[in-house]
Amino acid sequence: MRKSAIGKLGVLAGFAAASLAARSANPIFTDTFTADPAPIVVGDTCYVITTQDENDGTPGQWLIMNNWRAYSSKDMKNWTYHGKIMDWKTYSWGGSDSWASQVVKGPDGKFYHYTTLVGKFDMGYGCRCTGVAVSDTPIGPWKDAIGKPLVKDSDTPSPYGWDDIDPTILIEDDGTVWMAWGNPVCYLAKLKKNMVEIDGEIRTMPLPNYTEGPWLFKRNGTYYLAYVSHNHLGYGEKVSYATAKSMEGPWTYRGLLCENPGGGSFGIHPGICQFKGQWYFFYFNAALQIPGGLHGDSNRRSVCADYMYFNPDGSIRQIEMTERGLEDDPIAQSEIDASFKPARGIVTRCLDDSLRFTAAGATSSWKSFEDMRNVRWNKGDIAVSTGGNLYYDFPFYSTHRHGWGGAERLAQTFRLERDITLEKLALFLGNGDGAGEESPLEVRLYDLGGAACPNAKAYECSGEDMLGGKAKLTYNVGFRGPAELSFASGKGPILRAGHVYVVELVAKKNTSPVVWFSSDKDKFPEGAAYRDGKKIENGGEKKTSIDFGLAVYGR
Repeated sequence: MRKSAIGKLGVLAGFAAASLAARSANPIFTDTFTADPAPIVVGDTCYVITTQDENDGTPGQWLIMNNWRAYSSKDMKNWTYHGKIMDWKTYSWGGSDSWASQVVKGPDGKFYHYTTLVGKFDMGYGCRCTGVAVSDTPIGPWKDAIGKPLVKDSDTPSPYGWDDIDPTILIEDDGTVWMAWGNPVCYLAKLKKNMVEIDGEIRTMPLPNYTEGPWLFKRNGTYYLAYVSHNHLGYGEKVSYATAKSMEGPWTYRGLLCENPGGGSFGIHPGICQFKGQWYFFYFNAALQIPGGLHGDSNRRSVCADYMYFNPDGSIRQIEMTERGLEDDPIAQSEIDASFKPARGIVTRCLDDSLRFTAAGATSSWKSFEDMRNVRWNKGDIAVSTGGNLYYDFPFYSTHRHGWGGAERLAQTFRLERDITLEKLALFLGNGDGAGEESPLEVRLYDLGGAACPNAKAYECSGEDMLGGKAKLTYNVGFRGPAELSFASGKGPILRAGHVYVVELVAKKNTSPVVWFSSDKDKFPEGAAYRDGKKIENGGEKKTSIDFGLAVYGR
């Protein structure tokens, strides 16, 4: 029986013999703390290159990573440790930090190691850079390939000095080489066939929920990009993925590949390979306990591996992170095919013949903030709007979500100056994991009466939902913009002048289906944003209300 990974891993690892460097149960490498697994298959052998966490528990220490290690296996159950194969000093311009890397075999038969390290300040490379080393074997000996960074901070201008991290490589059948990397933006560029020069422009890839750690691979003519996601939303890191028919795109977001591994690790980093016909997913958690030594945490991580399975339509079955890892045999493809149920994407929900709730936009599209600089609410008879320009008025989403430990109900109140027959509600939504038919979002509308203050500390709904409890939305995350609830002419509820109303977006607590974008200031004095009925306020000496993106249309 396959079991959850999180509960007993540290105990299991503690039973490993001190001389045993690796095994097939999780974590698979138990001699020290390892992270950022990068598999490469060469003939009948799978090599896994890892970083090493050397944090000794001293208060205030963060990640301490000074070298790369290598392990190999011919059966994915028995592993050989090849030692420390390289460190940041291998790079002549290196100053510190051996971070995540990937080794690939180039068209010339040599092996290339792409990685992240901090450059020497006295050489002008003080920020994190992407470097490349070369060797005749996947485990070295290695030498600096070009004597300088392949990508330095000034090549990717942004406010962040750490953005050039976590390189991943894909080589086309015709020898075209692609590299993706970056945090918090995903960069993409071609490399020349010599493997050590950028060929053309560096572009960005607008990927939903992207954080870092991209991993490129190809299967049956489809390109896949797995990546670490959700960190910017304040959750523990997860892994999402997108697909395309060409590296040039467009890329379609396909959803979660795995949840956060738990066990004390905030982070995760994917490495994916196919070996002897079976696909494998490498990652790390923090479950390792070295006998007589330290426990794992977010600075002392441990590499794990589980089987990865593809559905008949090319989508990936969500990874099950297990204790047993690769000790069990993989599930037969016929069993995967038999249990497969295709996803339906965005679905229109009808309350009756006169009312529809639709998330407008194609399932394959994703609008970056840069694309939305001039986007405003749709023209029409707007009775109330909490802002105008969506890009400038509602830039924030990091705190106000359903999310871990978050709210079941997110809400925005508003007060009307005139009577209207409601024609449409529009909510500015985006990001998140999406909401399927099994757990749709709900939108509710309540009349709080004439005496309620728009900026009350809290509210309670004593009346009935004016939408009849029927407004439901299945949401595909490949969309950012106004989701609109529309009524046929004259069929909407009547809203009265002077009354305060509340629109609630309801989801299962501790999930992250969608983000309702919010302002940073109280731009709409006739209402405020709430979480589970309690007002959200900015911090500081003078607390102020904020507002979610909402427009109310009516005549």
